[in-house]
Amino acid sequence: MRNFIKALLCSAALSVGSLSGVAHAESRNDRPYTTHEDWEVFAAAKFNGCYMVKEWDKGTQFYVAYDIATDSVVMRISNPGWPVEEGVKYNIKFVFDGYDKWNGTMTGMGEHSVIHTSLKLGFMKAFMARNHVAIYSNDRYVTSMNLNGSMAATVHVVQCAQKYQNVPRTTPDAPSQPQVRGRQWNT
Repeated sequence: MRNFIKALLCSAALSVGSLSGVAHAESRNDRPYTTHEDWEVFAAAKFNGCYMVKEWDKGTQFYVAYDIATDSVVMRISNPGWPVEEGVKYNIKFVFDGYDKWNGTMTGMGEHSVIHTSLKLGFMKAFMARNHVAIYSNDRYVTSMNLNGSMAATVHVVQCAQKYQNVPRTTPDAPSQPQVRGRQWNT
């Protein structure tokens, strides 16, 4: 998957914003790295990588993490109005900019959240390149959100992971890396 990250960086226009404070860390021991258009990037305290997170006004939260040690990408979506059961598989559809459709399975984590690992490069490129996404669960509309700044934020996640790849990750209160596996996203 090293080629995955190289391809992400090559496909991204490296327009990065200024550094500022951040507020959505998963653990109080995570290191703030940068903020770009409300996407906050952190170096994770528990796993060997970094993540980006953004929360919208109705409470939807989008989280993408890159673990450089395992070369894997994890995505988690939370929405307070989304009834999600832990361990249950959900058919999720992303519609980027009204026409670019991606389907896959995500696993419920409870607390209104679903998670997916092993994302395809094409999905991440679509995520980075588009302006808007609508999300459906089992063909029911869940939410939609703008993706402004997602390209630069994704580049920051990769740069952060490269910078902190050799920093020890033994903080006791940090969340453990999800072990749930889902199928890869279809094209």
